[in-house]
Amino acid sequence: MYLATRPWIIATIVGIVAATSSFADKTKLTYKERLDRGDPEAQFVAGALSDNAEESFEWFRKSAEQGYAPAQASLGYSYHSGKGTTKDYVKAVSWLRKADEQDNADAQYLLGSCYYFGNGLPTDLVKAMTFYRKAAEKGHKMGQFRIGFCLERGYGTPKDFIEATAWYRKAAEQGIAEAQYYLGNCYADGKGVPKDKIEAYAYHNLAGVTIEAAQISLSRLETEMTQDQVAAGQKRTKELKEEISKKMDSK
Repeated sequence: MYLATRPWIIATIVGIVAATSSFADKTKLTYKERLDRGDPEAQFVAGALSDNAEESFEWFRKSAEQGYAPAQASLGYSYHSGKGTTKDYVKAVSWLRKADEQDNADAQYLLGSCYYFGNGLPTDLVKAMTFYRKAAEKGHKMGQFRIGFCLERGYGTPKDFIEATAWYRKAAEQGIAEAQYYLGNCYADGKGVPKDKIEAYAYHNLAGVTIEAAQISLSRLETEMTQDQVAAGQKRTKELKEEISKKMDSK
């Protein structure tokens, strides 16, 4: 599956589950019949389910040219990443803007990153924050993480540790390891939240599954904690895992 096996480095692109869950309710036509008739949602689903990047790109293009916003965002991502086609930031931005005009959160997130990194657009941290916020306020988990990151560092906005930790928490609760790591740092340093080694331990422990820096931070924390505190941190890790799992399952 193209999107499931090749996720964005900095974001998950399209709501494939949402797209397919409503798919059967709209018509009695089969998926293949809709695809044969050039239905843009069917084309988008075909692209998302394909194991072949070039084939996915072609389905996204066909759907996007009919104005289907998730496909426009996916096509923009394809041009941005060079998956299934030649990398072209200018074309990426063009398609992402079309999806943004339809208020697509994935496109808004990636446009924020284009402004942040200067990919196809002049570097502009203020505009990056604007687009990250548009995506984050729709629940986009990587948008939420990037908002927190920018707020903590004062990139494109005044520093605000309290708001930064609030956004980190929203993303962390959606399973974003980067957000868990930075939230752990905030607890370790007392930035935006009361200093708390046990919470810091728990969030670094969660993030350490995939982030090496979190593993290093965890090892350092353990040298500063008593055995009872480490045990409390491990217990808190388990609690957080269960809380995150329940929240993600409820969506």
